[in-house]
Amino acid sequence: MTGMNNKIDRKRRKEGTLKKQFNFGRVDEEVMKRWDNNKTALENFALMGLQYSNKFECDNKKALNKLGMEAKPVDLTLPKEVKAKDRGINAHLQQYTKALIIKYKDDYEKMKMDHKLNFYQKTAGELEKLCNKYTVLYGHPLMGDVYKQQQQQKEKEEKEEQERLEKEKQRLEQEKLEKERLEKEKLEKAAAAAQKKTTTPTAASTKKVVSKKATTTTTPTTEATEVKKVVKKTPTTTTKKISKK
Repeated sequence: MTGMNNKIDRKRRKEGTLKKQFNFGRVDEEVMKRWDNNKTALENFALMGLQYSNKFECDNKKALNKLGMEAKPVDLTLPKEVKAKDRGINAHLQQYTKALIIKYKDDYEKMKMDHKLNFYQKTAGELEKLCNKYTVLYGHPLMGDVYKQQQQQKEKEEKEEQERLEKEKQRLEQEKLEKERLEKEKLEKAAAAAQKKTTTPTAASTKKVVSKKATTTTTPTTEATEVKKVVKKTPTTTTKKISKK
């Protein structure tokens, strides 16, 4: 059996079935037109202004000198450089990084020390690269409901603080106005008291004069009333006596 296999292998080698096939891609049409099969590959490349290999930089000049011809460069339409696509993260690593980011945010030293969540035992630098890649590809995990709640709470606190400051400002303004009003009233009272002091002596003298006149005028009236009373009382007593008789 071994002999038969060796014969088959030799036969395949002879037929060229084991030759490695190379795929050089699509060749430019102008290069195909200008290619001369009677010339060597190096001469064809030199005539079209192309470089055969980095190892044979000086060979193009030698080939042109040998042919006694000048190079006519070919205008090739080169394909645009395609940027290498960044590979994503598998589902298992996504859960791994997501849990670490939610718990520690961007504290990679603490991530490194967590033996339960960081079960791959990655270093701080590796975790930083992984977390940055995750946030670029899939977004920050805290940008969901938790982040929204934190933002809403923060906005609410800022609004309450602003309202408190406005109320405090209004209170201070009211206190200032009240203070000014009280000072104004105090000054007005002081001015009124000073004005009264200047007018009080004349008023007291007039009161004394009036009181003296009143006493002089009232005394005769009292005596007259007493006389009248006596006069009135006396006839009544006499009449009573006569009736008794």
